[in-house]
Amino acid sequence: MLSVLPELNLQQLKIVFAEREKTIAAIKVFERTMENEMFLRKEVFGSVKAINRQTVKHLKKQFAMLDEKIKKLIREDEVLNKQQQLLKSIPGIGEITSDYLLMVTKGFTAFTNGRKFACYSGVAPFEHTSGTSIKGKTRVSHLADKKMKSLLHMVSLTAIKYDPELRDYYTRKKAEGKHTMLVLNNIKCKIVYRIFAVIQRESNFVNLQKFAA
Repeated sequence: MLSVLPELNLQQLKIVFAEREKTIAAIKVFERTMENEMFLRKEVFGSVKAINRQTVKHLKKQFAMLDEKIKKLIREDEVLNKQQQLLKSIPGIGEITSDYLLMVTKGFTAFTNGRKFACYSGVAPFEHTSGTSIKGKTRVSHLADKKMKSLLHMVSLTAIKYDPELRDYYTRKKAEGKHTMLVLNNIKCKIVYRIFAVIQRESNFVNLQKFAA
């Protein structure tokens, strides 16, 4: 059983991650300003061009420092480091997604199972009801962690390229006429359950289909 994470490590990871997110947002804002160069007269944009580029350069340097800090916090913590290696054994999950998973789950102490985390991430379908109907369309919650949902979407797209089991599932469901986003959402749920399985078993993901006769 993996040892309990020190609260200080989790707090540090959370605050550094938040700073990195703010830095990414700032870089995007300044880069959008630079895109205006082609629409403005040279002498008009020239007054801010040099300052803008220096600011972006500084922000990218700050981002790299924060990114390295996150890696260091995870690398130097026995529990987080082990969990990250387990997560990265799942097809489609890389460093960015595993970093965020460790942060939002507090080293998998904040969520006890995949179902709860799927709800949190906005990928677990629930039955939509109204005052006049008991049954309704199956939808996903809008009260979700949008970044986590976005990351899981990217993971699902990668997984259907490189994971035979999920690729076959995607192809089969599409052939049945299922909507693309519904199939991808189901794949996201499968990935969430894989995440909690490797953490709870404390062993790497094994794709059994590779060993099937």
